[in-house]
Amino acid sequence: MPTRYTLLIALLLVALGVPAGAVLPPGGTFIDEDGNPHEGAIEAISAQNIT
Repeated sequence: MPTRYTLLIALLLVALGVPAGAVLPPGGTFIDEDGNPHEGAIEAISAQNIT
């Protein structure tokens, strides 16, 4: 079941044109995701003003 949600989210992000990764600003936008393997995706979503 979680795989379906992951696929749905991925398709939504592609449809919205959210880039797969982004150049991270110095220090990042959030302080609690430093070192997280998904940091680039989190920053890309934030750059699109989705969060």
